[in-house]
Amino acid sequence: MSDKNNVSTGKRARFFIALIALAIVVLEIWGISYSRKVQVEESRASISNVTRALAQHAEDTLKEAEIVIGDVLERLVRDGASPEGAERTHQALRARLSALPQIDGLYVQDQDGNLIVTSQEKLNKELNGRDRTYFLYHQNHADLGIHIDVPIQSRSTGHWGFTVSRRYNKPDGSFGGVVVATIDMTYFENFYKTFDIGREGAIVLIRSDGILLYRRPMRDEFAGKNMTGTALYRAYRENALTGSALIKSSQDGVTRINVYRSVASYPLFVSVAMSEDEILADWRRESIMHGGSMALLLIAVLFAGNRLITQLNQRSKTETDALDAQAKAERANQSLEQLALKDDVTGLPNRRQFDTLLKSELNRAKEEQATVSLLIVDIDRFNVFSHLYGHSSSDDCLRAIAGAIKASLKQSAYIAARYGEEQFSVILPNCSQAAAVAFAEQLCEAVSALAIPHWESDEGVVTVSIGASCLDSVDDNDLSADLIRSAGHALTMAQQRGHNQVASFSLPKIAKK
Repeated sequence: MSDKNNVSTGKRARFFIALIALAIVVLEIWGISYSRKVQVEESRASISNVTRALAQHAEDTLKEAEIVIGDVLERLVRDGASPEGAERTHQALRARLSALPQIDGLYVQDQDGNLIVTSQEKLNKELNGRDRTYFLYHQNHADLGIHIDVPIQSRSTGHWGFTVSRRYNKPDGSFGGVVVATIDMTYFENFYKTFDIGREGAIVLIRSDGILLYRRPMRDEFAGKNMTGTALYRAYRENALTGSALIKSSQDGVTRINVYRSVASYPLFVSVAMSEDEILADWRRESIMHGGSMALLLIAVLFAGNRLITQLNQRSKTETDALDAQAKAERANQSLEQLALKDDVTGLPNRRQFDTLLKSELNRAKEEQATVSLLIVDIDRFNVFSHLYGHSSSDDCLRAIAGAIKASLKQSAYIAARYGEEQFSVILPNCSQAAAVAFAEQLCEAVSALAIPHWESDEGVVTVSIGASCLDSVDDNDLSADLIRSAGHALTMAQQRGHNQVASFSLPKIAKK
């Protein structure tokens, strides 16, 4: 190989190594990207599970408060607001709320906001709730359903909490007052602390109109904050049942994965947010380590590849000579193999190739339960012809008959081969015995039409005798030897009839066990 070719080979080898390195880099980037996607999706699913648990917790908490409020209203109807009835209600409330830590206090207020019943130990008649937003709401709305209002600081306990309240009416249907329960913020805070949401995570409980009821971490300025202008609330409005969003905070600039879920029975929704940086911290460390290892591996591959190319260039002539010699030997072997499978006189497949082809065709026919026929063609009195006309004329005769057979095959799937010294064979896939006999008769006519002189032939020209055999619906009991033996027997029958004849014979079918 010339120096120019050596340089070209070196460039191609370096390009190939660079291509492999690029493929490794691309696969590594894809792998890192995919692992990031998996990490985010797994975290999103985990956050979704937390959100589901918090939504259920909020619903259970409010449901218990609603049941207690309903009980109080029933007692008001039954016992009235008399001192004795109020005292019974007071004692029942204290007993009931001792098992409900989420309710900081429960109060019954009349139409003027005055306390008439409380869950506290003593009734403070100086306290009045007519300025509270929940009281004003019920005073102006005839709806007797549950109302959840903004967080307030209790005037009785000093604790922060949001209110759950119901209006009750006088017998004439006019406004009678309010029964209100204060949900303790500490109860939600203690429960929310049990969930690991990272240092920059957040949990919020928001009313469906965008008013913030609770946030972890909680600060006083968050209580009752309007969230309608936030990206989270906009996402909730688009799909009020459940959903997720990647949101960058306008306050601290932290990008968080937010997953929200509506509280089934109340106009609230819960959202859990975790910092994207915290979620991806482990992925980032692993990616740096893995990427660094891959970079070192690439450097080693490039260095080793460059050294290998240098050595290959130095030994290229020797290796090229060896490859050329090997290629010549392979070509010679291929040529010999081809010659070993073809008859050198007629160019047809020889007996060895015929056996392979017949076996393959029978296997195919077994799978398809198809029919296979076989012809064995024998040149009549060929030994006498060879003695009279010589070896060269005998080869010419063989080539002429082979040409007539190939011409008769045309574009069919039939396969011809030289079977013996003066014999040919034709494999006929998907051919019935009747069709095989008809084709054999055409071959007899085609050979006679060659008009090759033969002094010792009754017709004065070279003729052939043909034996035909057929296997119908080939199965595992059928063997190539059986088909050949059957065709050979048919050939003997044709020759006994006086040559230039066609005879057929088929072995009986062996029944399957």
